[in-house]
Amino acid sequence: MKQLIPFTKMNGTGNDFIILDHRDRRFEDRILKKIAKSTCRRGLGLGADGLLLLEPSRTEVDFTMRIFNADGSEGEMCGNGARCMARYAYVKGIGKEHMIFDTLAGHVEAKVQGREVSIKLNDPSVIEMKKNIDLELPMVWTYIELGNPGVPHAVVSFKGLQDTPLGELQALGRRLRYHESFPKGANINFYEIFEDNSVLVRTYERGVEDITLACGTGSASVAIALALEGKMKGASVQILTMGGPLEINIGQMVPKVQNIYLTGETTFVAEGWICDEAVEEFEERRG
Repeated sequence: MKQLIPFTKMNGTGNDFIILDHRDRRFEDRILKKIAKSTCRRGLGLGADGLLLLEPSRTEVDFTMRIFNADGSEGEMCGNGARCMARYAYVKGIGKEHMIFDTLAGHVEAKVQGREVSIKLNDPSVIEMKKNIDLELPMVWTYIELGNPGVPHAVVSFKGLQDTPLGELQALGRRLRYHESFPKGANINFYEIFEDNSVLVRTYERGVEDITLACGTGSASVAIALALEGKMKGASVQILTMGGPLEINIGQMVPKVQNIYLTGETTFVAEGWICDEAVEEFEERRG
């Protein structure tokens, strides 16, 4: 049995990731896709929402973060993944308490304070307010892309979200995620506002193809949509996810939305070695 590469597993408010120090770039993308698909499978692999890679920066920032989703597709950016990566880099001596790193969607600024990590998210490049989708019942949604190229998010108000079975949300999320209104697909963020101004959010994530415990960029997209609709009191909103609370702060609304910060806890879960058998078995099962 050979050993592939050392890994670290972390989660950010329930979003879990396998992190590889890939500064030597030893693997081609086709191999990384296989590693992501095999190791992210729950039950048969380590289990995770995605594979995060720390690679050398092509610019003057500290490093580059890449993300491969559980289905092997490469994502533009991941908010909770970026928070985990920032703390990982800090603990491993790769980044300082304040750091900047690249993603496909643009630069990310991060600040590490113990287990809590705050990142400045990419500004929205697309905002489309109050669009309509007619399924069995008409639904109104706001479409937001964070970064350029942007992470696509649909924000949907959902009355009674707290009491709706996850199976029903999963089925609806899957239908919306592939709807023709979203040419490159979209993460579907259902939300419900509570009286204390906190917001319950459930996100169906493309690439993971399931309801996840949390979604950082999705939570930020909900906060942006509510702020633009005048439903958010103040510059800060607490997002309640199944993995725990996230705080979203929006520093500027006019003339455009800018300075969006995502804050929450991160957790180191495990460290070890990924073995080649896991990838080989995945190939055999596919065959």
